[in-house]
Parts: sequence; C-alpha cells; structure tokens
Amino acid sequence: MAIKLKKVSKIKVKKKIWVPVRAPKEFGSKPLGESYLVSAEKAVGREMEVNLRDLTGEMRDQNAYVKFKITRANNNTLETQPIGFHLAASFMKRLVRKNTSRVDHVFNATTKDGKSVLIKSLMVGRYKSQHSMKTVLRHSLVKLVQEEVGKYDFSTFLQHLIGKKILPGLKRKLHKQFPMREVVLRVVKLQDEVVAEKELKQESTVVAKEELKQEAIVSKKEPTVEEPKVKEA
Repeated sequence: MAIKLKKVSKIKVKKKIWVPVRAPKEFGSKPLGESYLVSAEKAVGREMEVNLRDLTGEMRDQNAYVKFKITRANNNTLETQPIGFHLAASFMKRLVRKNTSRVDHVFNATTKDGKSVLIKSLMVGRYKSQHSMKTVLRHSLVKLVQEEVGKYDFSTFLQHLIGKKILPGLKRKLHKQFPMREVVLRVVKLQDEVVAEKELKQESTVVAKEELKQEAIVSKKEPTVEEPKVKEA
C-alpha cells in the first residue's frame, strides 16, 4: 500500500532592506533616518518627527521639532515634505515668569497656495495686562501672522520661521502696543480645512478655560484695597 505524503507548503519570506529617508532641498536634503521595509513604496504616507538641532546643528534649536511626511520613493530613497513644527512643552513653561502676562491664542491662517495652517501662539508681556489689552494683542497677532503666511507656501514659511526671519518682526510690532517679553508660534501645523476647523474650536475652548483659571488664581492672591471712608462734617 502506497503511503501518501503530505505536502508541506513553504512560507515565503520577503527580504527587507534599509531605505534612507531624506529631508527636502529647503533643509539641505539631509538624512532623517532609515526605515526597514520590504519595499520603499510601503512607507509613502508615513510621518516622522525630527529634532531641529539635527537639521541645523545648533544647540539653540534643541527645543524645537519638525514633522515630515514621506511623499514618494525615488531610487530606493524616501523623499519628504514638512507638515508641522512645534516647541517642547518644558521650554514653553520657562518662558512665562512671575508678574508677567501670558496671552495664548489659536487660529487658522492661509498660505499663498490656499493651504490651511493651524497656529498656536504664545505672547508674554513684561507686566500684568488687562483682559481688553489681551484681546487687542490677539487681533493684532492674527493680522500680522496672516500677512506673513499669505506671502509663501507652507514649506517656505516654515523655513523663514525656523531661520528667525519672522518672530523678531512680530515682537517689534506688538511691542508698540504693549511691552513684550516673548512672542512665539509654539505650534504650526498644515492640515485639511475640516480637521483644522474642528481642532481650532477644541483648542480655543481649552485656551479660554485655562486663562479664566489663571485669572481666578491671580485675583485670589491679590489683596483687595478698600476705599477710604469720608467723614461727614
């Protein structure tokens, strides 16, 4: 009697390779890292975050991060485009000192080519300011930032922001309205209009609640001064 042999199927294992990831030309086409993949095309659409110091080589940029998106594979090399920028939370805390006024704001801006950009800003005044002055500063900042964003596409604007070509001008103009200690754009994010509008509403609510909380704490700490009573003759 013949013995039937069972067929054993071999598992095909695809070999993976290390594919280098590079920054765009605006960032000097510097290497951002490597990805272990079966095919370079598999990584298209992925996002990665890089410390700005690794791109500029300067220690002062260690508190900033740039987010890139892999857009295509070219000759076994992954090409990217910048889609965001943010400052470290620990760095933001050090900017706000005692007896200064913190003014947060979240808003949308539009680039020259019509892309929506979500911006989260922070202004720190040298002294305590009234709520009305904070409102004026927010309106002024939105106008000034929109003028700058509207001049360029997102990649060029981000390059100018990183190159310290935008913030000094913003601070100088806002300083004419109120003495400013710091003016920073802590988050700059490129995104579609639907997501941008939803996140804008959420962030605006969080910022408003945080400011009310801070004002309540300050008002409790400050002693109330009673007006002197005038004796009748």
